This record gives sequence, structure tokens and C-alpha cells, in this order.
Amino acid sequence: MNTILTILFLVGSVSSSILFWRRTPTFFHANGTLYCGMYKPWCFHVSMFETDYPFGDDRIDFFGTRCTSNAYYPYDIKGIQTGDGLWNEDYELTMYVSHNCTRGGDIRRIERVTKNVPLSDHHVNIVWNVNVADLGEFVDYYA
Repeated sequence: MNTILTILFLVGSVSSSILFWRRTPTFFHANGTLYCGMYKPWCFHVSMFETDYPFGDDRIDFFGTRCTSNAYYPYDIKGIQTGDGLWNEDYELTMYVSHNCTRGGDIRRIERVTKNVPLSDHHVNIVWNVNVADLGEFVDYYA
């Protein structure tokens, strides 16, 4: 019995090494400018995820919560991923902007499913400029 368990453990270790650890990493870069034309102090948070439905998503990077009185604010995020699980040959990328550029000052979150990227792409660049005013679903916090 111990021999069978040892063999299964070794096969599992070698398989996961081949499937996950030996892949070439993919470098992600997303940037753009957010716009809030309400001319008041407003706050926002930008994040990029690799979606792993039904499992937990992988956060690639984020531009932490910032507050400004400027109408325009640039962001820039970068991150790395190495593989995307068993039998999955694409990264499924989603970006979020949480903000309070709303009439009532409530926090809203905009979601943008950017694209699917093959694991063979080693550099991915995304540009997303967005007027956030009163856009998105209501949420309780920036993230």
C-alpha cells in the first residue's frame, strides 16, 4: 500500500512540475486614464485579475486606492502569471475600477472583460481609458 501511495505521489509531483512550474511566465501591463467630470474630490481603485471560474481568481496587480480633485488620473499596473491550471491554455483577463465619481458619492465598480490571451503570449499590453462618472454596479468598498 505504501508503495502505491509513493508512486502516486511521485507521478503527481512530476505532473504538476511539468504543467505549472516549467512554463514561461507571461508579463502583463495595463495602463490608461480615468476621467471624472464632476469636478469634486473622488477616489478610485484599479485591479486586473486572471479569472479562474469556479475557483478563486488570481489578482495580477492593482493600482491601490487613490483620491484626487483632478478630472483626469492616469494609472499603470504590471504583473506576472505562470500558467493557468489543468487543461487551460488561455488567460481570461478582467479589469475592475471601483470609484465614487457618482452623484451621491456611493462606490460603484466597473468590470471590463478585456480578452482571452494564449499562454504562449509572453507580453500582454492593455490600454483602458474610461469616463467613470455614474458607471458600474454599487459595491461597499474599493477593490
